[in-house]
Amino acid sequence: MKKHLPIQIFLKYFSGILFFLAINFQGKSQNLQITKGEQPTEFERSPSTNSATGGDISSWFNYGEDIYQIAQDQGGDVSYFRNFLFPDSTVLVEFTSGLGAPWKHSQGQVFDPVSPLFSVLSPEVNQFTAYTLDSIGFFYRYFRFQDSAPDTLIIQVYENDKIYFQPDPGWTSGASYATVDYDYQTRVGSNFSQQYTYLLTNQDTISATQGFLKFPVAIPVNGGEKIAATITYIPGNPFNTGDTIDVYVAPPPVIQRNAFIAYEYRDNDMNIEPSFYNNQLTASTDVRYNTNTNGWNGNYIPGTAWNAGFYHLDMSFLITFNPSGITESAAHRINLFPNPVEEIVTLDYSGTENEIISVSVLDVSGREVYSVNELYSTPNLKHININTKLLSNGIYFCRVSGKGFSENLKFIKK
Repeated sequence: MKKHLPIQIFLKYFSGILFFLAINFQGKSQNLQITKGEQPTEFERSPSTNSATGGDISSWFNYGEDIYQIAQDQGGDVSYFRNFLFPDSTVLVEFTSGLGAPWKHSQGQVFDPVSPLFSVLSPEVNQFTAYTLDSIGFFYRYFRFQDSAPDTLIIQVYENDKIYFQPDPGWTSGASYATVDYDYQTRVGSNFSQQYTYLLTNQDTISATQGFLKFPVAIPVNGGEKIAATITYIPGNPFNTGDTIDVYVAPPPVIQRNAFIAYEYRDNDMNIEPSFYNNQLTASTDVRYNTNTNGWNGNYIPGTAWNAGFYHLDMSFLITFNPSGITESAAHRINLFPNPVEEIVTLDYSGTENEIISVSVLDVSGREVYSVNELYSTPNLKHININTKLLSNGIYFCRVSGKGFSENLKFIKK
């Protein structure tokens, strides 16, 4: 499978500016505030810092940049790629093997607020914390050589009941995937909750560095539920078979066409949180033309579907939540103490009926470092002692799994 060459990750940006554009939101034209900026100041690449107001916490999350940071700390291998999005495979871009048709026609990302990876950053977020998805944002480049008409970005947001989750049978680690519906005739998702249509004009041209586009969403989400978003580029100007839209080829094309670039991370080692989904969504060429032979027609392909690594779109999610609004699960009561722990950490667990549960301890990369299987639970409180004496100091997650549920509790070994 063809993939673009990794490119340098830029580390600086200029201050963002605000402007108003007419956007089509669920079929109704409104004037909504869109934030446009350039490359963030630090590689933690969130377009703004976390903030707290009146008990509420607003926090940016970007899955790809977080796994990149972990890989840097642990000596892992994470690549950063550019992808020209285009809804037609008759034009050409440059790959490692030479010129070829763009194979990514639309991209997206799933956000899981209770991923242990995110819990390291905001431990107040857990499976009981309701939150609001305030905004989504993504990094891009846009090259505009044709000016007869605007080009179009279609941004779609999918709530938890519009996303399909299931284990990926190809991964013995227990990795799962999430996917959403795709309509090859309309060339966009078909079961979205919200949609924006954004017109790209001269003022959106970003060629010397990356740009950042932020879209307001304002969707309330129940505790533990996921959310997803996709971006699709539709050219509004003419193109012909064999046109080279890649602006990086040398020499540059004689006839230059407008081009839109999205960015992605690839975890080449596949060992950063491997047992959780929250992966990229891709409408590949065969899905776009409804010719996929592996059962993906009608769906975006998830990031775990590729054998070469886990893929993550460079997309950020701004969520707001109130830590004091956490409620206790009616079906299961789980507590972990002491925390931090030196040797023995105790798990208190009770359920509503007799059931078999499993308990494991994961490190921040998702690797299992301790497990206890087939522990019988009763409606009465059950105490489970976990010996952490042999664990290195750091952050860990205790996973409690049973029929129809899996919950993670963070603790610190000191």
